[in-house]
Amino acid sequence: MAEKEHNITATQIQKNMEEHDVRISVETVRRHLREIWSFQRNLNANFMYTIYEQGLLASTFKLFGEGNIDWILQEDNDPKHQSKITKKWKEENGIKELPWPSMSL
Repeated sequence: MAEKEHNITATQIQKNMEEHDVRISVETVRRHLREIWSFQRNLNANFMYTIYEQGLLASTFKLFGEGNIDWILQEDNDPKHQSKITKKWKEENGIKELPWPSMSL
């Protein structure tokens, strides 16, 4: 089960993201802090399914309005994103995906 990290600050998240060349303001992190999941285990298809089930729609409803599915999910071709269980969940929930080339340049 994915666990939300309640002991981390917005500043710590910002610094962690900067280590991965992601620039984001502390204020932006604070606005979306409840939507960020931190976990210490390996991510596999079943765990990805749990994240979709517990977090994806709730987060998108906050951003785009409940019931609004006028958005597109972008993921790479990692096996956990393309597994039978995750593909079935996305199909059953009407999730539109942006095609991802098999070899990105």
